[in-house]
Amino acid sequence: MSKQFIRAALLLLIMGPLSAMASNKSFSIVTNGSASGEALTEVSIEDGRFELILRGDTRDAEMPGIGIFCGHLAPTDDELVSAVHSGDRAGGTVPFFRVQKLLRSMYESGERVEKLDVVADISVEKNGLLITIEFTNSGRSPISFPSPATWKGTFNPIMQHSWILITGVATEKTDSADADLSFTTPWFGGAQLINRSDFNTDVLDIPPGTTKTAKFLVPPSNPSRGGRYKIGVSICIEEILQPSKLKGGPVEFIGRSLTVDFPDGYHSVTARSSEERQLPSSKGFDR
Repeated sequence: MSKQFIRAALLLLIMGPLSAMASNKSFSIVTNGSASGEALTEVSIEDGRFELILRGDTRDAEMPGIGIFCGHLAPTDDELVSAVHSGDRAGGTVPFFRVQKLLRSMYESGERVEKLDVVADISVEKNGLLITIEFTNSGRSPISFPSPATWKGTFNPIMQHSWILITGVATEKTDSADADLSFTTPWFGGAQLINRSDFNTDVLDIPPGTTKTAKFLVPPSNPSRGGRYKIGVSICIEEILQPSKLKGGPVEFIGRSLTVDFPDGYHSVTARSSEERQLPSSKGFDR
């Protein structure tokens, strides 16, 4: 792999590839919301109305879930829209932070036409971490994608396989070389699914207003000491099959900040939110 290709790939991942096409009062934006792959988000604006097709915002988890959002531009969006529109028409670059701010405004104000959220719950068993993933459809139409039983569980930015990854770093960790104060799981997927009988087809269909649950048992890839850990959960689904406007992929999900207490021996786990409130379990994603 050439140094030029690596440099270009890093630039795309850090800055986010962006294009805009504008004419009169109508234009569109395409940007990459993924921190690890190609979760493309699309926006179309016409005569003051917008349609946002979000396939994942994994840079800062400020826009959790994926979906389609529609609505009217707010008066406060005028400056951002003008900056994006004018920058493209002048043949210049469009600052990514302006686009991200505009997308966030649409996400917060738009009607949720289609929406898929993921919530992860983590507990500790003697033989590994029990990861419970809930997929909730709060939109209007059924949402379908390859069943978790079929997920290859390997990271491949070219083939775009479905995968899950858990990471943990002790809150007391100060030395990056202190390996026993951090852990990861392997990339994992269908091979680690333990409620396989709930997924007896190759496609998972989730009707509106319903939740489907998948459970995985995964050992950490390295030993670590007991204590309080900041936990990260990342999920990539290779393709959405329906609804049609959301079809394609990959799509990605990332968790908000949380901490988990691992007592010595890993016999139990107690989770706290970023505000350090006591919780019965560790919720890795916000709806």
